[in-house]
Amino acid sequence: VDGVIEKYAIDCDCRKPKTGMIIKAEKDFNLDLERSIIIGDKEIDVLAGKNAGIGEKILIRSGHPIDEKNTVADSVFDGLYDFALFFKNRADQISPRRSSPR
Repeated sequence: VDGVIEKYAIDCDCRKPKTGMIIKAEKDFNLDLERSIIIGDKEIDVLAGKNAGIGEKILIRSGHPIDEKNTVADSVFDGLYDFALFFKNRADQISPRRSSPR
């Protein structure tokens, strides 16, 4: 047994790594997937992002095994905090905050 409960094991385009839920979000919220980021803690999360054409794929270590040599993720972080620091620093480089009001 691989941990699948048969009555809940449905074939749906909403199940990762298929792209159904990402494409629905793209339509519902008018997203630009090429300029979007997907963050997950399993390879299947970032694989869904790759399949949907999401521009940046981030893996966060959470105890699930990660094969860093073969992942489709663009970056792997030790936790959400580390990613948040990276993202903030990158955002600050792109558009530094003004030190004085306009």
